[in-house]
Amino acid sequence: MATLLYLHVRMLLSEKRAWIVLLVAALPLLLSVVIGRRGPTHRGAEEVTELSIYCFVVHVLAVSGLLSLLLGSSLVASEVENRTITYLFTRPVARWRIVAAKFTATCAFLLPPVALSLLGSWFILGAPGGAPVLGALMASAVLSVPAYTAVFALLGTIAVARALVVGIVYIVFFEGFLSLVPAVINSLTISYYLRSLAVGVSGIEVPTFIERIVGNESPASCVMVIAAITAIGVGLAALIVSRREFATPDAV
Repeated sequence: MATLLYLHVRMLLSEKRAWIVLLVAALPLLLSVVIGRRGPTHRGAEEVTELSIYCFVVHVLAVSGLLSLLLGSSLVASEVENRTITYLFTRPVARWRIVAAKFTATCAFLLPPVALSLLGSWFILGAPGGAPVLGALMASAVLSVPAYTAVFALLGTIAVARALVVGIVYIVFFEGFLSLVPAVINSLTISYYLRSLAVGVSGIEVPTFIERIVGNESPASCVMVIAAITAIGVGLAALIVSRREFATPDAV
């Protein structure tokens, strides 16, 4: 399994998608420079909240979500498209181990650029909120990568031919629109628990009228739910891969 993990990381580094990852991670830094660096002191609570929301939306949701979509949805689909899945599955390794190794490698590949991009923007903006806000944002970002990657990996094994399209629909409609609906449905989204975690750890006060949208779950509950979503997503993806025969484009 360690060999598979190493090979997948090396493959990701050698592909042009690695440049896309770097570009997506770098763009928020340029945006933060445009917004302007300000000193970390003499900043009102309202401004700290605004900059914290900016970092959360741009890095935890946009950067993490887009990169997880790009690599997670292609976890199996890329092997089918490149006609390498038959060779991959002829190895004397259980299919679920292959999925687990590729998932772990993808997360290990994505976490550094996501975390460094967030850290860079936070410093450029003048360290708004200090260590508590940075810790809250970083915790949400670190948990968002495996959670989103797991969901997109599952969607990619279900709809192999349209993995990216299905992933885009999911992140825009489900994680975007439905997560902002102040009803039970938003508690089924990953972004709901990421928001609750960020607010709970940072200690930022949220107005009562948007509390149902942002979420008021405890940090421990958020971590457990996000971990459960990640485990279920990877588990179901591994189960589908173990039981399904995938046709390469030549066979269609």
